[in-house]
Amino acid sequence: MLGLLVGLPDEGKGQIFADMAARVTRGRKWPCDEGTAPQGNAIILSAEDDPCDTVVPRLKAADADLVCIEIVSMVRAGDKERMFSLVS
Repeated sequence: MLGLLVGLPDEGKGQIFADMAARVTRGRKWPCDEGTAPQGNAIILSAEDDPCDTVVPRLKAADADLVCIEIVSMVRAGDKERMFSLVS
C-alpha cells in the first residue's frame, strides 16, 4: 500500500507523518475513535529533510519506535547514488 502526504512547504506534513509513524510502530489508537493501528513498520522516503537533524528528532518527539522505521534518502544505482524515485 502506498500513501502520499503532499502540500505546500512548512504546513505540517512532517509532523503528521511523524505522528502516523509513531502510531503504527507502537500500535496505538488513531484519533477520532477510528480504531487502533496494527503494530508494524514504516518506510519513510525523504528527499528534502535531513534524517539526522529533522526527521529523527520529529519521530522521537512523536515517540515512534525507531527500530521499526527505515528512512530512505538515497539509493545506489551501480556505483553512483541518486535520489529515490517511484518512477521506473
